[in-house]
Amino acid sequence: MDGNIIYKTHTIIRNVAIFVSVIIFYGCSQNRTNLLPSNIITSDSIYFSESTDILSQDIIDSIYWIPLDSSHINIFDHISKMCVVNDYILIASRNQSIIQVYSKKGNFLYQISNKGNGPKDYLEIATFTATNTSIYALDNYTHKISQYNINTGEFIKKTDIPFTAWDMEAFDDNDFIFSCLNNNPEASINTNPINYSVWRTNNNWEFTHFYLPFEQGYTEFYGKPRYFTRSNNSIIFHALKYNGYFILEKHGNPSFSSIIFNNPLPKNHSYRLMDVNKNHWQFLAETPFKINGYGIFEISSSGESEQLFSVDSSHKIYRNSSTNAKYLPINIIGTTNDSFIGYINDDYNLYQNLVRYGFKKADEKTDSILKNGGCSLIIYQMKK
Repeated sequence: MDGNIIYKTHTIIRNVAIFVSVIIFYGCSQNRTNLLPSNIITSDSIYFSESTDILSQDIIDSIYWIPLDSSHINIFDHISKMCVVNDYILIASRNQSIIQVYSKKGNFLYQISNKGNGPKDYLEIATFTATNTSIYALDNYTHKISQYNINTGEFIKKTDIPFTAWDMEAFDDNDFIFSCLNNNPEASINTNPINYSVWRTNNNWEFTHFYLPFEQGYTEFYGKPRYFTRSNNSIIFHALKYNGYFILEKHGNPSFSSIIFNNPLPKNHSYRLMDVNKNHWQFLAETPFKINGYGIFEISSSGESEQLFSVDSSHKIYRNSSTNAKYLPINIIGTTNDSFIGYINDDYNLYQNLVRYGFKKADEKTDSILKNGGCSLIIYQMKK
């Protein structure tokens, strides 16, 4: 079988338009975390080579499907962000400005869809996060955050924020983390720009920590679908200069894990997509997903990117098989305690092609939902 057939049937490999930044990691004083480079906790490196081993099948315990009931009726055109909190699966579409909430079994519970000009409405959902009690939806047009009861979807309140952000996460209801990279000339930021890539606030949106200050003359990632991912109680942020990623905890200093590439982007330079493609450099294209010693890394080379599994104990990122789709990571979008979560949405042809090349066949219910244009999550349960 042609080694490229599997990849051509789905969206894992795609062009990645990025802008590369150079940034230095430090913080500020007066009860704010002081993070000079020497204070960063450094974790073990992980290695990537295009000639590296193919993923061993014995690290995945099982793969199973969770069809999302009514997703062929309550259609979302694209999943921009997903998280699992308590017994809820929350899925957002930025294009449609909606958040759908499902049970862990895939039963549809409710939808937040209040785009408008009313007192309980928003003009967009730029991003969202959720805690044990609430869902928080960010509207950059009105510079407000709307809060909803996570159990019912009931509107609680809307509050003003003094900044623009492209992504947000939360440790709890009084500890939020935001990102915005306003030194990119193609990103127009008009409201009180913050000269840091990452910052934290309390529930009054007052600043408590600043991380990753900008340097003049360089640009950062712009337009990524996500800047943060969750890893149990930790939050991961990707900073391209370091060829790695940061793990932020509620308490203590962030830790940094580097990725060793055969042909990495040169340090201390800024390149646009044309330069990156021309030189065949390798780099981490998206913020990775991590759980319990395993990872999903989207690696880009020559303008094409692919999601790949990693194993901390071996310090390696593994290649996908080009002849068997049995353990292929499909559109990984989130995690639970011991699993990665991928999905297929309104793409029955993709599902059929994957099954043809060895991927796990779904049951009749899932097959029917996919066939009718709906969505199903794919759970990759990893071995402990």
